[in-house]
Amino acid sequence: EPLPNWSTSAVEFLSRPFVKEFEGQSAARLLDQYRSSDPILRSLWLSAVNALLNMPARGDPSGTLSHMCGIERTDTVGLVGYFYPVLPELRANCARIHVFDLRDIPGCHPPSMEPVLLPHCDVVVITGTTMLNDTLEGLLPLCSRARTVALVGPSVPLSRELLQSTALTLVAGSVVIDPEPVARGIARGGSARSVKRLLQKRHISQWD
Repeated sequence: EPLPNWSTSAVEFLSRPFVKEFEGQSAARLLDQYRSSDPILRSLWLSAVNALLNMPARGDPSGTLSHMCGIERTDTVGLVGYFYPVLPELRANCARIHVFDLRDIPGCHPPSMEPVLLPHCDVVVITGTTMLNDTLEGLLPLCSRARTVALVGPSVPLSRELLQSTALTLVAGSVVIDPEPVARGIARGGSARSVKRLLQKRHISQWD
């Protein structure tokens, strides 16, 4: 079953004093937060990056994750981060799957098993949360055997530079196709699900 949503609500997040300090400031000030150890400030940084990159024509429309990653029936797949919506599809299209998560979830491996299992995976799918908790950089060297290393999730920047400067072969995220109602919805405490219809899933790969 899907896990409950433990994330901070948009209303609580936007009401925090230090968040309000950034209202009306330039994007450059937000971009500087990539150095912060505070995950909330890093979230603001990543939001600013995505806002600057947001163009409906960026990347290609995304199909199924299995198709984008070129997963074959004989493959061993590694999924870093319990990303429930894609699990049934991945399981149906590969020979075996190893799921890793920081939380104690039945059927998931702890991060301590990543150095043991990831080097034996043909395809590795990593959730965008790893950009916020400083684990992405340490994961990529473990994926040297994989022919596809994908960073996926709505927070993932659609940036070709990520493919050119790292071991990633595919990035898959979302673009906002109608920014004004999305901004209003978030300001009023709307969840990502409430603005989903105003987003389009897109991806960029090294093979494009």
